[in-house]
Amino acid sequence: MFGYGQDAGCYNAFLVKLKQWGILKDVKCRLCKKYYEERNIPEPPDTVESVGHIQCYCPALQLPRIAIHHGIWRKLMFSIRKSSTELNNASEPRWHFPSALSPEAHAEWGLYKILEYMGLHEILPPGSGKNRAKLRKDIEEYQTAYAIDFDDTNIDTFIAQRPDGLAFDKEEKFCVFLEYTRAMDTNEDWAEKKEQDKMTNIAPI
Repeated sequence: MFGYGQDAGCYNAFLVKLKQWGILKDVKCRLCKKYYEERNIPEPPDTVESVGHIQCYCPALQLPRIAIHHGIWRKLMFSIRKSSTELNNASEPRWHFPSALSPEAHAEWGLYKILEYMGLHEILPPGSGKNRAKLRKDIEEYQTAYAIDFDDTNIDTFIAQRPDGLAFDKEEKFCVFLEYTRAMDTNEDWAEKKEQDKMTNIAPI
């Protein structure tokens, strides 16, 4: 949690200012330096110890970064569920968030579970070894029927999707993928690049 304590105290911004004023010659991430030295890996040139680097890129902080991402997302997802008041034609809640269990618990759903919940795919008994083959066949038939260009890589990417959160409209058989992305302070075009990365990842869907 070292890096996040630094963020709270504006430590990284202070280092960058010292570099701008010529007091420091180097503001490279010390955690990265140790990480790469221990693994005998050449250190990349863009390891400036900034808030953005610590929150998004530093390999030494990957596990706490993932834990914090999941913790924030759990609370945010549960809050979205509680605040969703839109009704469908039957005057029932339109949107369902079954993976948002509580502010402390969140279930990560893969494609099998998503399609089963929507009634679009039947999951076979565990151990049969046929689920993936059946799902691939269903996807291929759907894409062929609607003249959608696809290849094996597209299908594999599609099956591997595990979105941060989900919202279902079961009446319309509609599913929304919800992705949580941390803001980036050091690159002005971070939002555009991150949006493009997300869209590229889910393009086969």
